[in-house]
Amino acid sequence: MNFGKIFSALNTVLITAIASLVNGACWATVITGLVRFLVHPNDDYVMYWLWLPTAIAITIWGIVVLPKHLRKVGWIS
Repeated sequence: MNFGKIFSALNTVLITAIASLVNGACWATVITGLVRFLVHPNDDYVMYWLWLPTAIAITIWGIVVLPKHLRKVGWIS
C-alpha cells in the first residue's frame, strides 16, 4: 500500500472534518446568540434545542460542500 495515498486521504478527511466542525460551532453560536438576545429563552432550551441541532446540521452541510472550496484554496489536494 502506498503511504502517500493513505496520508493524502487522511489529510483530506481530517481537514474537511475539522473545518466543518469549527464552521458549524461558530455559526451555531452566532445564531444562538441572536436568538438569546431577541427572545430571552432559558439556557437549557437554547443549548439542547437550538445550538446542538444547528451545529450538527451545519457540520453535515459543511462536510458535503467544503471539499470543493478547500481544494480551490489549496488546503487539501
